[in-house]
Amino acid sequence: MSIIKPHNPWESGDPFATSERLESGEGFRLLQWPIKLWKISETAPFFHGAHLLVAADCAAFCHVNLHERLTPGRIPLLCCPETDFDISTKLAKIISINDIRSVTVIRMDMPCCTNLTAMVQDAIKLSRKPLPFQTVSVFVDAEEVD
Repeated sequence: MSIIKPHNPWESGDPFATSERLESGEGFRLLQWPIKLWKISETAPFFHGAHLLVAADCAAFCHVNLHERLTPGRIPLLCCPETDFDISTKLAKIISINDIRSVTVIRMDMPCCTNLTAMVQDAIKLSRKPLPFQTVSVFVDAEEVD
């Protein structure tokens, strides 16, 4: 069994860094912890100038290349619109307090994820900051189309 130590951004000397490709080319490392939206501090230093990636918990497990295609350059925040409490309010605080540059939502094309896009749009409205926004839907029974 392998033990993996989470990467600590303060050890690297760059607390404002985002996810990046490993030099070996074998994946990515997260430069922030935690990644669950409800656990993260609204004033974390890595939010300054960040592009946010708000992803449904299960999306990363359903799309084999999701991490390598969509995470680089973004701060991933995982949440579940069905089980997490008050996503809009928590995200609005993060956007209000920090200099966020854009928000990308990754949701499943399933009934449990129906409201995730609306929750994030509500957070942007509550923050009163105009931000570039996009949504990516992951389909369980579909092929990838570029």
